[in-house]
Amino acid sequence: MTAMKQPKFRRRTVLAAPAALSAAAAAQGTDERPRVLITCAAHPLAKTLARKLAAECRIRLTDRESGASEHEFVQASLSDEKQTASVVQGVHAIVHVAEPGSGESESQHLDWLTRGTYHLLNAASRAGVSRFVFLSTLDSMTSYDASFTVSESWRPRPSTSVPVLSKHLGEMVCREFARDRRIRATVLRLGKVVKAAETTGREFDPMWVDEEDAAHAVSRAIAVTAKDNQQGIGSWWSVLHIGSDSPGARFSLAGAKYVLNYQPKVKW
Repeated sequence: MTAMKQPKFRRRTVLAAPAALSAAAAAQGTDERPRVLITCAAHPLAKTLARKLAAECRIRLTDRESGASEHEFVQASLSDEKQTASVVQGVHAIVHVAEPGSGESESQHLDWLTRGTYHLLNAASRAGVSRFVFLSTLDSMTSYDASFTVSESWRPRPSTSVPVLSKHLGEMVCREFARDRRIRATVLRLGKVVKAAETTGREFDPMWVDEEDAAHAVSRAIAVTAKDNQQGIGSWWSVLHIGSDSPGARFSLAGAKYVLNYQPKVKW
């Protein structure tokens, strides 16, 4: 079998140097709130998460391309182990939005969600990061009959579509790190993230989840884990479904309600 060429990545760096990170940390003074790293800073969901979590956490954003933000921003490619190791320094929790960059090929997409996620988890476990939250997709569960209410205990059935398959493979990378007890990992399988105000007049989609509810789930995943870790009883691995609580929704939210006290506000 002919070996597949590894995709090339840009390696520009804005704040990846440890000295720059130290300066940014010093500028925040004696703020003792936990620092949360959010990947894929340019993605709309990452921006919503930064806004939602900023009240209780110090936010560090990262992406493969440079960008402006009111929060600390570090440009880094997860394909580069040194850059990845630098960006996780001083971080308490990581939220891996795990969305591809624009213009990426399918092979680059798959590589980034597997090798890139591995680099991020490896760096995080070595740096002593206490929690890793991976944002996956409920699309890996949609091959079951639509009349079934599918829970997390059901086996995923991802299609060969790269956006779905790559998320599933990312989940598997997280699982192996958790099984080795290198880092506590929570996978949140999200439905179709939308803004509720923009769905007016549209036919109801049982996969919808409001972006504010998705952000609420992420916030709870970080908060609950921090509390459990202090008590020494935290689980190393969990998978939870995050959707709306609307009549006709396809997926059970019982796990998220029990573990995270997830209470979605938007119903269609």
